[in-house]
Amino acid sequence: MGLNTVHDLVEQLHQQYEAGHEFSTLGCAKAQIYRNKLTGGGIKGNLRLSGAYAEADVGFLEETPSVLTLAVVPNGELSIDWTNKKRFAPDTPLEALLEAFPNGRNIGAIVEALKAFTG
Repeated sequence: MGLNTVHDLVEQLHQQYEAGHEFSTLGCAKAQIYRNKLTGGGIKGNLRLSGAYAEADVGFLEETPSVLTLAVVPNGELSIDWTNKKRFAPDTPLEALLEAFPNGRNIGAIVEALKAFTG
């Protein structure tokens, strides 16, 4: 089954947060989820590959319901590059992240982990 679209990802992140899981595991990916207090709702946070110590690879921000703004850590860099953020509509397939961020650190592995996640 897995997560196939941005909407699927947003719904899963909301479920995890509402269940009290600010730190959540989605297959081989981990999420850190917060409530977006600036917009009065929505979520924000980051995704990374599982590991004993891992830095964020993808940052996300929901400013409009089910629409995610994403930014990634470029290969060879150390932090999320929010200057190259992109917005994704709810029906956007997760594979579109690969095209939008071809040089994103661990983006391929994170997308595959999300697509394989079964809850």
